[in-house]
Amino acid sequence: MNTETNSGTNFSDLIFSLSATAATCLDSLPDREGRDPETLFNQAEEIIKMLICLKEKTQGNLAVEEEALLQDLVFGLQIWYGEKKKEMAEGPVLAGGEFEPGNLPKLDQ
Repeated sequence: MNTETNSGTNFSDLIFSLSATAATCLDSLPDREGRDPETLFNQAEEIIKMLICLKEKTQGNLAVEEEALLQDLVFGLQIWYGEKKKEMAEGPVLAGGEFEPGNLPKLDQ
């Protein structure tokens, strides 16, 4: 299935853009430039929710590669979100720390 538009962009470009924006928000925490950490965290959460919504709404309508890419990006962002949420609540997560990937955080919907 070719999902490229007349402008030359495609679905993968969209999900890469959204994922990069969420990653930038998460990577900025803790913020050293005076921005409100809660605002950055909430922005990342909203973008992840949008990606989850896209994943649900496009199920069965994407090329295999696009579906796998979206799944991987959402999974990775959920892991990072959970780590940052824990870090904000308890302090930094140590390498090899207590966060277990098998216990993924569920975003409130």
